[in-house]
Amino acid sequence: MNFKKYFKNKNILLTGVFGFVGSNLCKKLIECDARVFGIYKNNSTYSLLNIEEITGFNTVQYSENNFEVIEE
Repeated sequence: MNFKKYFKNKNILLTGVFGFVGSNLCKKLIECDARVFGIYKNNSTYSLLNIEEITGFNTVQYSENNFEVIEE
């Protein structure tokens, strides 16, 4: 299966985007030209996305009462 072709222009909702697994998956999905929407509760300074300054995805911060779009 060609993952780059499969995920190209797909909308992907990714939970835990700043965690170890989520940040690595987000990086690969961005490389596949997917439109990534990441949900997170705590934005870790030590996340791969922050360390490598990866952009190109939307984030939605989770709070106990609501969701709000932080970046687009």
